[in-house]
Parts: sequence; structure tokens; C-alpha cells
Amino acid sequence: MNDLNGCLAAIDTVILAGGKGTRIRSVVSDRPKILAPVAGRPVLEWMLDWLKRYGARRIVLSLGYMAEMVEDYLDQRPLDGLKIITKVEPEPLGTGGGLRYAGNICSSDPVLVINGDTLVDGDLCAALDQYQIQYQSGGAPVLIVCAHVDDGRRYGRVKIENSSIQSFHEKDETWDKSADVSAGVYLFSRDVILAIPQHQTLSLETDILAAFGPGTIGAYSKAVTFLDIGTPSSFSMAHKALESGAFQAKSIKDWENKR
Repeated sequence: MNDLNGCLAAIDTVILAGGKGTRIRSVVSDRPKILAPVAGRPVLEWMLDWLKRYGARRIVLSLGYMAEMVEDYLDQRPLDGLKIITKVEPEPLGTGGGLRYAGNICSSDPVLVINGDTLVDGDLCAALDQYQIQYQSGGAPVLIVCAHVDDGRRYGRVKIENSSIQSFHEKDETWDKSADVSAGVYLFSRDVILAIPQHQTLSLETDILAAFGPGTIGAYSKAVTFLDIGTPSSFSMAHKALESGAFQAKSIKDWENKR
């Protein structure tokens, strides 16, 4: 698949893949989540295909648990124009600490950041455009790609108004209504990443993002869908969605219609 329009060609992408994946250990026990097979391919390959559609060239993998297995996989992976660099945490640093550690070798501004346990369908070029307009207008140099789900019980929720995050809400298993949630894809200015304290175990959501004031973080939520592979049930659902060929079909169709 050729890239959509190359908007990520000069943007570094960090994939946060250092966690142990304890919630899906019952179905994937012999490898890290990023190499978990979904519809016959590792999660990583689905993510890289999506990024390549937008012209991504340089990927930083933030690794921890079973990092050697990922590095061995990359050593045998065919060359396809991507430069993939691994950054292995010296100790578990969490998503926030892992981003700071990987950020040392990022040179672009902004940096695209993706959680390693979600597969997303959404227009990254449009998200990048919104981020740049927001930043140039004096808004916070952070944007979260968000999705709307029918049942919000499994996720922390966000309240969106005027294309910005007004508040974060912890996961609530009594919330059986629809909700806007983070899709696990972010745009950060490099300065924000380098301002994260080094060598500390930090959560991206609770320690970094929650420190920003209401209405300062951008939210891109136009036709965004995502697959969470963090639990056995969602892992099974991801298999079915990808095998059906429906997931990511909309963005591909939109691209073909624009040609």
C-alpha cells in the first residue's frame, strides 16, 4: 500500500511497547504484546502498515519486557523503507517514563506517540493538521486522537468540547453508556516530552496528561475507531475485525477516492 500523502515523512513515531501485558497472559504467554499474532500477523505489523500509509519513515520502539524477542524479530524483518530503532528501558518506567526515555533520540517536532496495545483507524494527516493549527493559535502542544465507543465501561473517558479535552474520568464499570475515549494515539511537542522527569516510573495518562488544564489539550475525533487488544475478550474481537477486512477500510477507501 502506498502512503496517503506523506504527512508523517518528517515525523518521528514512538510506539510504547514496554509493558508485560499481564491482562492477556492467558492467551499470549510466550511473547510481548507487540508481537502477539492477530489475524495471522503480529500486532506490530498491523501498526506499521497503518503508519506507512501516512508516509512514516522513522519509528522508535520503546521496549522493556521480552525486548530481546522484539529485537530478534526486527533483525529478520524484510527491509521496507522504515527505519526502526529500539530503545530498551533499563527498568520498568511506565508509559510516561518510557516516552521520556525514548524521547532522547527523537528529533522531530512534534512526535507521534502510540500505545502498543491498540490498533487505530483514523486520518493521521488530519490530526496533524489540527495539532499544528491549535499550537500556532496558542493552544497546548499536545493532542489526543479520540474514539467514540458504544459502551464506556472498559475505558477511562474524556469529555470533549470545541475539539479539546475538558476533563478526564477514571474507568467506571457502571458507565454502560456511550463515551469518548482516548484511542492511545498522541501528538506531543518535543519540549513537552523532554520536560518529563527522567528515570522515573510515570503514567502518561495520570502523571503527564492530567497535569494540563481543562480545554488545553486538543482532541481529534473525526471518524476514529480502534481495537484494544489488552484483554482476552478484546484480543479475540480484534482477530474477527481484522479477518473480516472491515477495519481500516474507511481510511483506505477515502484515500482511493481522493486520487
